[in-house]
Amino acid sequence: MVAGDVAIGGASIEPVIHATVAGGKVAIIGTYANRLTVSMVTPKTITSVTALRGKHAGIQDVGAFREVMTRMVLESAKLTPQDVSYIPVSAPGYIQGLIAGQIHSAILQTNRPSKSWNAMRVPCPGRYVCSRA
Repeated sequence: MVAGDVAIGGASIEPVIHATVAGGKVAIIGTYANRLTVSMVTPKTITSVTALRGKHAGIQDVGAFREVMTRMVLESAKLTPQDVSYIPVSAPGYIQGLIAGQIHSAILQTNRPSKSWNAMRVPCPGRYVCSRA
């Protein structure tokens, strides 16, 4: 879209922000979902977002989808990334990291949450964007 090869598309918010910061002329024109089917999953011992203070949050990379979603959940409780420790986790390693106690939260697809975990919904819809060029 930024290169001028596409006039309209759908994306999560991160690429839209990155494109705008890089000087791309894009505009948000709508949303294709009023919520994502992802949740921040935590052990049952963590019953609120504020209980994550000082805990390990599993992410892939800073700026990647799961880190952005983690940051949104933290911000909903007036926490910042500095209030937790980011632990790099490979995409297939989130469940194992939670089970082993290496991480205390992970952003996961949660169509049917397990009774073994708490699932905190992430309030972030996808966006339709168009070129302003």
